[in-house]
Amino acid sequence: MENLVGYTRRNFMVPIPRAASWEALNEQFVRDAMARRAQRLRGHTETIGERFERDRAALLPLPAARFEACNKTTVRVSSISLVHYRTNDYSVPTHFGHHQVLVKAYVHRIVIVCGSEFIAEHARSYEREATVYDPLHYLALLEHKSRAQDQAAPLSGWQRPECFAHLRRLLEARLNKHASREYIQELRLLETFALEEVTPAIEDALRLSTISFETGGPSDRSSSLGWEYDKLARTCAVEKANFPNYLLRLTELELLDRDRRSTERRIRQAKFPVVKSLDSFDFLTIPVLNKTLVLELTRCEYLVRKENILLLGNSGTGKTHIALALGLAACQRGHRIRFITAAALVGELIEA
Repeated sequence: MENLVGYTRRNFMVPIPRAASWEALNEQFVRDAMARRAQRLRGHTETIGERFERDRAALLPLPAARFEACNKTTVRVSSISLVHYRTNDYSVPTHFGHHQVLVKAYVHRIVIVCGSEFIAEHARSYEREATVYDPLHYLALLEHKSRAQDQAAPLSGWQRPECFAHLRRLLEARLNKHASREYIQELRLLETFALEEVTPAIEDALRLSTISFETGGPSDRSSSLGWEYDKLARTCAVEKANFPNYLLRLTELELLDRDRRSTERRIRQAKFPVVKSLDSFDFLTIPVLNKTLVLELTRCEYLVRKENILLLGNSGTGKTHIALALGLAACQRGHRIRFITAAALVGELIEA
């Protein structure tokens, strides 16, 4: 082995090779090795490669798992989401703070694993006392502390296309104090999609003047985009969906949410004493009732024809239940309804 290392150094690394990256240098070594395999040594009729293939049959098979040419060490993540290896610090996502992680130090990169989950990768630094940040690791935290983004060290020096700065200026002009959080949400798309995908999308949004989600959360009446985008982005990443498909699905969710909120608003405005549907109505207790006709009325075609419905029967036969159910069906089909009893209507007319 020592002779082979010496041979490799003398023949493949003299003069000292130069390459743009570690990957390019490895490719150069592979080409040199393949050229070596094609050579014939003195006194042999076969090439080195042919002789090796013949000898391979007598060798043990390679292990199923590829050998990792790296130094492994276990460390604990600091409170500011940094992992210390040798003389430098490397960032990890903020929710891994204080976790025990495994650092795999390769020649040209640092890989950090927590349990069975890959959580970070950085280009290895050979400087001393350097801190290597990935800005994406801190965006989730900055979304909750968005005013700190200008002072955040992980974002310092983060180079992005000009359209990102343009987007931020427009958000600040339109949303004032909500602009910082909105901008961080836009940046968090980079956690799932490549910069080459997000940049054209932002440029298109700027060109079409459609730059903002409605702010808010599920507890208020605002758009669902503000709280669904991150969950859907992660789902699309698992499914390997592209960015246009992600936007399409996000828009579909928004349309469904708007339709739901509109229906809920119409039901509130109808002032039903209680919300009932035909699903809970027992048609068997009233055999003479035409079930097919009642179900057909839920299509609300009588409203289009401007026709009235009269429900006649003794007390306790389900007239109010059916009226409430037909009113609910009308709300669900986009009609505005007002439910009122005859006694209440007379009382309102007298007061008027």
